[in-house]
Amino acid sequence: MPPWKPRVKLVCEECGIPFERVPSLAGKYCSKACLGASKRHGSTLFCVGCDAPFYRRFGEQDIGVTLKQFCSRNCYQEWRKGNRKPTTYPKTSGRHNHRVVAEAVLGRRLNEDEVVHHIDENKQNCHPSNLAVFPTQAIHTRCHFGKMDDDELRYFSLEETATRERGRIQGDVDAVGIVSVPEGHRALGTEKG
Repeated sequence: MPPWKPRVKLVCEECGIPFERVPSLAGKYCSKACLGASKRHGSTLFCVGCDAPFYRRFGEQDIGVTLKQFCSRNCYQEWRKGNRKPTTYPKTSGRHNHRVVAEAVLGRRLNEDEVVHHIDENKQNCHPSNLAVFPTQAIHTRCHFGKMDDDELRYFSLEETATRERGRIQGDVDAVGIVSVPEGHRALGTEKG
């Protein structure tokens, strides 16, 4: 038996480069990379967000859609931030920014029934001086239909509501006489009976 086996000359069907193989291992491709490339029946597309090329399998493609293809969810989200309609509410981590700002100013989570209103009706303006917190949707609706005067709207403004709530909490603390609760102890009125 010869020390080497005879080889067959072939041409790769994917890249066209000639190569040699033992007859028992002869195949159509020069490498695993070319074999893998031959099985790719999708398309190379270009991301709208970052303009990078990316591959999509045939089943993953949005058939008939030639615009707005993205390489990743992050690219899509970044593109959305820059191309948002002025009528949509901006969000951070899936939460409306105006609700996050209201919660930060009030120092508590908003109830489900509470509605945060933009005083100047600009959904992009989430400054605390532009927000009002209504206890119900019914009161919010009154505001939009012009049945609320400026004094009542000022009463519900975020800054007034925060001041009122801080005063009520301070009043409760002063009435009970608690300045601070030591760590590991319960405040008065919270013991289980």
